[in-house]
Amino acid sequence: MSAFQTVAASPLGVALRLTAILLVSGQILLLTVVRARRRSAACPAGYCIHLVFSLAFLTLLLDGSYRLEYLPYARGYLPAVAALYRAPWLLIAGAELADALALALCFREQYRIARLHPTVQTVKEAVDLLPAGLCFSEADGTVLLSNLKMNEFCQQLTGRPLTDANALRAQIAEKGKEQDGRRLVRMADGTALLFAETPLEPDGRSLVQLSAEDVSEQYRVTRELEKKNARLRELQYRMKSYQVHENELIMRQELLAARSTVHNQLGGALLTGKYHLEHPESTDPEAVRRMLVQLNTYLLSEVEDPEPRADAYDDALRLAAGIGVSVSVRGAVCAGGPRRDLLGMAIAECAANTVKHAGGDRLEVTADEDGFTITNNGQPPSREIIPSGGLHSLRLAAEQAGGAMELSGSPRFMLRVRFQRCGS
Repeated sequence: MSAFQTVAASPLGVALRLTAILLVSGQILLLTVVRARRRSAACPAGYCIHLVFSLAFLTLLLDGSYRLEYLPYARGYLPAVAALYRAPWLLIAGAELADALALALCFREQYRIARLHPTVQTVKEAVDLLPAGLCFSEADGTVLLSNLKMNEFCQQLTGRPLTDANALRAQIAEKGKEQDGRRLVRMADGTALLFAETPLEPDGRSLVQLSAEDVSEQYRVTRELEKKNARLRELQYRMKSYQVHENELIMRQELLAARSTVHNQLGGALLTGKYHLEHPESTDPEAVRRMLVQLNTYLLSEVEDPEPRADAYDDALRLAAGIGVSVSVRGAVCAGGPRRDLLGMAIAECAANTVKHAGGDRLEVTADEDGFTITNNGQPPSREIIPSGGLHSLRLAAEQAGGAMELSGSPRFMLRVRFQRCGS
């Protein structure tokens, strides 16, 4: 087997020397990593010993190469160099391979330790990569850790970098909307952010975790679903109200058809009478008389027994029951008059709005001498109530009846109509 000195000047010898240099560089890098981490489970002394042997190995190779190529007369100056150069080159190559394997195992161990024991810098880098905003702070607002997203959100909300977590929380409380213990904030660019605040007590310390999640797409879908649900509730209300009035509409249609028939018969009788007056010789007077008697009898009965007037209050209760809204009435209700009709109009309107907008199924009516109050069990209005449509008409009717209507949406919907005295 050839000795190393026979191949030292060849490309193979150069490759072996370069490999030794790379191995020493790897050892220096490994020691740097260990020193920076300071948590290595392996003994750093072992790395130092490995480095010393690698340096000695490289020194002998370089020194021997220099003496072999440039100082041939001093070849035997160092016995260790002479012995190394007389060793088989495969033995040297094997030693370098073993050193490379040991170095790879050391780096693998450091990688495993890095995964099990992350440093502050790796935690910071990982937190910065999160798509959601995250901030940990003291109770007084001192920021301990925050990522890039939370800094960006803070810049948009406050116009300043995130240095005081309490200032950011104050802006969230001012501009946000309550959402199941969290705050939904609409940004100027249309983005919807959901902020959550969680108190923490690690090792007896009082900390606050503030997180922010971009829910723009979920918010858009939710708004669309709310609009569709509102349309469905309105359609459901219309179908139920049509069902309530179905029998009444059928009866009115039949009555209208009957009256149209009588009207036609009355017109025919009048034409027959006129023709009889003009041509008495060609008509039967007795038949004309019987026809007129029958029509007059019907008309007189209609005058004596007119169609009864509908009661708005009873109709409202019937409508509410038909659309699935129960009405609980407490107190005295006027027996008749415009105020009873106004109460019925208010019950009908509130029952419809409870089904269409609030998602409720119950009305509570309290009536007294001064007026009446109506509340429901549905969701409270999300914004200020501006009377329009039926509520506007109800306000005008209340004012015409000598009363005043008040609306409130917090903590729940309430409609109040005040009068002087019942029946006055």
